[in-house]
Amino acid sequence: MLRRVVILADDSAQWKIAGLRQLDRVALEVKELAAARGEIVKFIISWSSDIPREKRFLPRHPRLTRLDFVEASPERTDLFLSTRIFLRRKSPLVASLLATITTDGPQTADEIRAAWRNSEGLEGWEYLDDPAQIAACEKRFLRGSSKPQDGLVSRLINRPVSRVITRVLLRTAITPSGWTLAIFILPLAGAGFLARGDYGSVVAGLFLFQLYSIVDGCDGEIARAKYLESERGAKLDTLCDLVGNLLLVVSLGYGLSRSVEGIVVALLIATNELLLGLPARGADEASSNKGDGALYPRHRRLVERSGLLFFGERLAGWLIQLTKRDVALLAFFFLALAGRPAWILHLLGAVAAGCSLLALRSFFSR
Repeated sequence: MLRRVVILADDSAQWKIAGLRQLDRVALEVKELAAARGEIVKFIISWSSDIPREKRFLPRHPRLTRLDFVEASPERTDLFLSTRIFLRRKSPLVASLLATITTDGPQTADEIRAAWRNSEGLEGWEYLDDPAQIAACEKRFLRGSSKPQDGLVSRLINRPVSRVITRVLLRTAITPSGWTLAIFILPLAGAGFLARGDYGSVVAGLFLFQLYSIVDGCDGEIARAKYLESERGAKLDTLCDLVGNLLLVVSLGYGLSRSVEGIVVALLIATNELLLGLPARGADEASSNKGDGALYPRHRRLVERSGLLFFGERLAGWLIQLTKRDVALLAFFFLALAGRPAWILHLLGAVAAGCSLLALRSFFSR
């Protein structure tokens, strides 16, 4: 089905909020929803008469092409939008609009504003009257940029800090993958400190790993804000996290006792990641996708197929939450401060071994 959308553009088309100009964001949000519904959308930009021709433009986002925009006004228009409307990601607003708001005649930005401000039940958007509202709008938007899979420490500590950093990064041209690679210097430096083994170095090393855990959330926030999510970027982020975890245990084991315990724990972690990453068969995949949104699909499969539900779904969920990376790294930092860094290896080894056994049971019970 072809959707025809007119975007009324004025000076607000150039307003940048969370790293994107308003004209780009409006078009991207509508196109993303239309694609999810199996629809094609064509945009007509209707510029205000007070905007000189030389200041008019087409979006240049990689997910938008010139073919998405046409010059001629259609005989029928499915939707009128304005660049003064800030749309949040995957908001029910646009779905409701495409499903219920249609018109065959022109509308003005004031008429759109009046109609939507009188609407009830449509969330996920704001109407901006002037640029002074941008800062507050951006803060509200980024507060909603967390993921349902975030652990306790991420929700309470990491995300509030990473969002402040992300607001600054969104004013630059840095890409999500660029940030992922740039911050990997932190676990490398942290591993160098841990390998020294003395109290101060271990504390410094664990602090760098905790800092890495915080700023590691920025790449996803940038991607969601700028519509730059990709499977390649997600895989790069996962790989860097895994390598960082292995560096932590190997360097800590070397620094504390020059023993093989760190290598053993690293092998257990790698084995656990391999087992969790094994593809599920059709029934398992469907089951994992319908489960608790607070768990990644692979963790959902582990909970469902390993026997953890014997202890109750709530307890199983809490066990997963308490062993997440964000919680573990903060606990490890406090153990380092308390002068008990060896416990970090013992705890990691026990958790990795237990998770590997559960993952094996999950795999063979399919």
